[in-house]
Amino acid sequence: MDNFQYYDLLINFLLIVISCLTIVFLTELKDFYRKNYKLLIFLTFSIVIILCIRFSTSLSEGLIWDLRDIPLVFGTIYGGPLVGAGLYAVTVLYRLSLGGLGIYTTILGNGAEVLAAILLFKSYHSLSFRKKFLTGTGLTLISPLITGVTGLFLFQLTPELVIVWMFDFSLTLISSMVVMIVILLLTRSLQYKEKTLVAEKNEMVAHLSASFNHELKNPLTTVFGFLQLLQQTEQDAQKKQYIEISISELERAKSLISNYLAFAKPHSEKVENLNMKDQLHYVLQVVTPLANQHSIALVSDLADCEIWADKQGLQQAFMNFLLNSIEAAALVPSGGKISVTSFIFNRKVKLCIEDNGVGMDKEQISRLGQPYFTTKGQSGTGLGLMVSYSIIKSLGGDITVESEINKGTTFTIELPLAESD
Repeated sequence: MDNFQYYDLLINFLLIVISCLTIVFLTELKDFYRKNYKLLIFLTFSIVIILCIRFSTSLSEGLIWDLRDIPLVFGTIYGGPLVGAGLYAVTVLYRLSLGGLGIYTTILGNGAEVLAAILLFKSYHSLSFRKKFLTGTGLTLISPLITGVTGLFLFQLTPELVIVWMFDFSLTLISSMVVMIVILLLTRSLQYKEKTLVAEKNEMVAHLSASFNHELKNPLTTVFGFLQLLQQTEQDAQKKQYIEISISELERAKSLISNYLAFAKPHSEKVENLNMKDQLHYVLQVVTPLANQHSIALVSDLADCEIWADKQGLQQAFMNFLLNSIEAAALVPSGGKISVTSFIFNRKVKLCIEDNGVGMDKEQISRLGQPYFTTKGQSGTGLGLMVSYSIIKSLGGDITVESEINKGTTFTIELPLAESD
């Protein structure tokens, strides 16, 4: 402890703060850096780990202290298993170049940390604020704990070594707690900001929908009526064809307006007791010709159950989900496949629409159902899924999405069953 340099402690802590801000910055701009996100995480945290070890301080003969555990753990949690393995390799190789008995604790302790972080990688991001804090802090303490245990076997236990270990453990604990609080608070702040933006978009769409209803729908209905009258009396075949095209386009315009209105006011006054199997069967009959056109195998296994819903809205929501799956599966060269299954679980009905299409990444999944977001480029408006999400939510339901690029997507829609009298 006599050789302990406090400026090394400050440099280590400064490096950790930089890594915290880097995590938040890269996570916020993940959509922009999508292709290079993991590479940036790996390069940034590799540099931080090397600098932490470079500015380490000696606690005892052959033992050095630094805060490499924190960037190693958080780099793995936010970068993934491959990034974690790479950071572990960088840590071990650089530590080997310095020599000393601490090499063994580096291999064991940091290896255990990375392994635990990889195992918790998928579940970590779905944890609550408190559980994330405890999990992240706990992972960074694995190496100090292993260091203390191995010290019992490698060294003769003395009061000095006990003090050294307690000092190492305490500093790592305090630093990790500070890092976790900074990351979680900044991340939560950004999430609130994103939710506020989404709420503002939703409010804008609602106002726009009301405007469409008042300013456009009534005139379109009038024009539609006169065109129908002209169609009945017109004898010229070419003019009659023009009228049919005009009526068809008016129908499309009215459908677009209805989509906006469905989002602005999803709660229908025509809620009734419906057999979900019958409604799904009807929608499947409608989309089957389109699936056949794209050589897509469409299979179903539906449970017989009843729910309270608006018939038109429910069919519209199911139709939109299926049309999205068909468009995704149509791009599969070897042939698309869509499976539609429903089953009853815990007084709820679960509907799974699974395709083997192009899939989506996590960023795209997180934005599904938001106004104007679409994965179809300029050919889509994002209204279909936006309306579908709104309808399902208005019925007290929930939607989860699992997807992987080039492997397919599964939409799971959960709706409450109609309570029997």
